[in-house]
Amino acid sequence: MDEEPVTAGKIMDTMKFIGQKITEGAISFLNREYLYLGVFSAVFAVIIGFTVDHGEMTYNGKNG
Repeated sequence: MDEEPVTAGKIMDTMKFIGQKITEGAISFLNREYLYLGVFSAVFAVIIGFTVDHGEMTYNGKNG
C-alpha cells in the first residue's frame, strides 16, 4: 500500500475544487434559467400587448 497520507492541504484543495464545480454549475443553471425566463417574458408581453391594444382600439367610448 503506497497511499500518500491525507493532509489538510489536500483536503482544502479538494474542497476548493468541489466548490468551484458547484459554483460553475450554479452559474450555468442561472444563465439557462434567465434565458428561458427572458423568452417567456417576451412572448407573454407580445401576447398581452396584442390583446390590450386590440381592446383599446375597438372601444368607442359609449356605454352599452
